[in-house]
Amino acid sequence: MAALKHAQRPVLTESFAPAGNTVRVTSFYDHMMLDDVVTGYWSIHADGRQLLSGAINTPPLAPRESALVTLDLPDRSPAQLGANPGEELVLTVRWLTKYETPMVPAAHEVAWAQFMMPNQPTAQPIVQRSSELRVTKQNGDGMIVVENDAGFRVGIDGFTGMLQSVSHDGIELLAAPLQPHFWRAPVDNDRGNRMPNRQGVWRNAGGSFSIGGDAGGIEFESMNQSVVVRVHATLTSVKAPYTITYTVRPSGEVHVQAEMGKPKRDGVGELPRFGLRMGESNALTALTWYGPGPDETTWDRDELPLGRWESTVAEQYFHYSEPQETGTHVSTRWLALTSEDAPGLAVFADPEGCSVPEQALTFSALPYATEDIENAKYAWELEPAGFTWLTLDTAMMGVGGDNSWGAREKADYRLKPIAHKVAFVLRPINGTAEIAKRRGQALR
Repeated sequence: MAALKHAQRPVLTESFAPAGNTVRVTSFYDHMMLDDVVTGYWSIHADGRQLLSGAINTPPLAPRESALVTLDLPDRSPAQLGANPGEELVLTVRWLTKYETPMVPAAHEVAWAQFMMPNQPTAQPIVQRSSELRVTKQNGDGMIVVENDAGFRVGIDGFTGMLQSVSHDGIELLAAPLQPHFWRAPVDNDRGNRMPNRQGVWRNAGGSFSIGGDAGGIEFESMNQSVVVRVHATLTSVKAPYTITYTVRPSGEVHVQAEMGKPKRDGVGELPRFGLRMGESNALTALTWYGPGPDETTWDRDELPLGRWESTVAEQYFHYSEPQETGTHVSTRWLALTSEDAPGLAVFADPEGCSVPEQALTFSALPYATEDIENAKYAWELEPAGFTWLTLDTAMMGVGGDNSWGAREKADYRLKPIAHKVAFVLRPINGTAEIAKRRGQALR
């Protein structure tokens, strides 16, 4: 409904011109003058933090009339405004009802628009701690362990190549290993257009990840103070090469890059999604993200404002009449799962390493696994996993909606069976206040 509201907004704001701080405003109110019904406001945010705001001198526009409106924006640099290096500066224009009516209260938002502001702060080079990394391979379980003296430790399974452990100060943050993930729980439109049959080979493709064979294997090396672990594998069900590269940095984070080559199996169909998923400790119940929100969004339903949003994992699951994919958020710059009294985990999108950069990252954080949602006919049949399934994608195919009995999603919102990649940074944090500092540094 929020997307529909934006599509049908009665005030159109467009064409922000930084040189004169002007926007073009068009009224779509019939039989009323614009300044009689709404009041305008502007605000400037840095990664969702409000820095400044002000009122707009609403123009007296007749129906379908347009005018250039000058905003009283300050002549200051991003630093003078209070933005941290690396944060995005966003100008938001909102139009609120001027008076109460029988159906709508006063100060109700009827339209909004957002514009990226120029001269955004430039991210600085990655800052590494002086604490050196140590690499050990435990013969008992084949675990490759990389750690420093600051309490940061990761473990990569030497047999499967999966990231098995990320801990901070002795507290484990993962409840299930990082693993390739291609499937989504079919939505109503998917069932109507037979997506489960057409694209079903991807349902268990992640489980066919194998480092066996001539092309498979694990290698690691030290590079620029970091430890780089490369896992070469094959998705046997679709006959596609697959590589995961973990770059463990002494600053206490892991850069993850996953790449799939073009499948060699014929007739595999488009991918429902391309990404990875992992289990997070159920102690991390609070969710914060910077991206469109606060409701769920999809590739073809991306009509919500950019902002910093807070929720819980439990609130991310929407109770549709029949369980299906839910809680998706596209174009997310960063997200964090935290708790009040323990370390949390932050994820930073790396669009440069993603095959659909404008959608990176697409994520969901749910108390249920994809396969459990798909297999349930009713919500009461779902059993919580006991931890949070965090899914991190370069993109997920659109949900369509021209009808629910055969029409597919539009071609622009499909993932063709070609080479794809996704990249992000995992970083343990002691609170979301640490995110602003990390945003001031490059991801690569």
